Amino acid sequence: NRTITLNGTLTRGIDQEGQGGSVTGNAAYTRTDTRSLSGLDPVLFDPLERRSSSDSLSGALSANLRSNGWDINNTLDVNRTWSTSEIDRRADGADLQAAALAGSLALDGALPPVVDPGFDTSRSNTWTIDGKSTVRGALADLPAGELSTTFDVGARWNQIDSTDTRSAEDITLSRTRLSAGTSLTVPVAERDGAWGAIGDVNLNLRAEAEDVSDFGLLGNYSVGAVWGPTDNLTLSATRIYSEAAPSLTQLGGAVTQTFNVPVYDFNLGDTVLVTTIDGGNPNLLAEEQNDWKFSANYDLPFWDDARLV
Repeated sequence: NRTITLNGTLTRGIDQEGQGGSVTGNAAYTRTDTRSLSGLDPVLFDPLERRSSSDSLSGALSANLRSNGWDINNTLDVNRTWSTSEIDRRADGADLQAAALAGSLALDGALPPVVDPGFDTSRSNTWTIDGKSTVRGALADLPAGELSTTFDVGARWNQIDSTDTRSAEDITLSRTRLSAGTSLTVPVAERDGAWGAIGDVNLNLRAEAEDVSDFGLLGNYSVGAVWGPTDNLTLSATRIYSEAAPSLTQLGGAVTQTFNVPVYDFNLGDTVLVTTIDGGNPNLLAEEQNDWKFSANYDLPFWDDARLV
């Protein structure tokens, strides 16, 4: 494989009327070429190749500002990618007969015909435009510390076009996402401060809603508590729920084949060579996650910077 990347970044600081921050622009181009081998053709005994190439153009703009105690971050990313794969075909039964005919003609002194199954081509072109604004700051001072919060809104549009010479239909999928979310960190108790007898206690809350054009409204939330009964020990518990739609690549990516992949067959108790098929599946459903997470962190008192998790 070979990868060539050109990348440029420009950053400028902002300091006007007591407001600080920076603006950053980035542009990048990446070219990747890959040649892989998948064993021998079972009829012609020629190497089976897959030749892939990808060109990607991307640009990004971000602005980080500080105003009246609030951190404001705005980002915009644009990406365009073209990908092509050429996959050698394996010879079939007709090619085997042609090869046998070629051998018999060679014995007669005639010029044998060339048996070339050719190759299949898959192409995938994608567009992505992604923008997001985030505001972080403190809403109020509580007895145990600051009530800090984060607000964010975002919009994302992407499209994929894929073709495959083994498929009769081309695939074009597009999607628009609109999202909004907020998170809160609530200090309940502070060691050596309000209700300090129980140690440090914080509540973490997060909620987000996302409207996906081809899946409808999806949501996620998390509720957690962090308790530090001593300087060395921290305990936490978190309830997590989220929904996520499969990506357009997972739904409509171009189909590719890889021949002669060794896979262990548990039924036969042997390793066999199979053809693996990768690409999009338009029937995928939205994913749902529903978890509890518990953790404990203990700083070892006899060993600096050592922690048991």
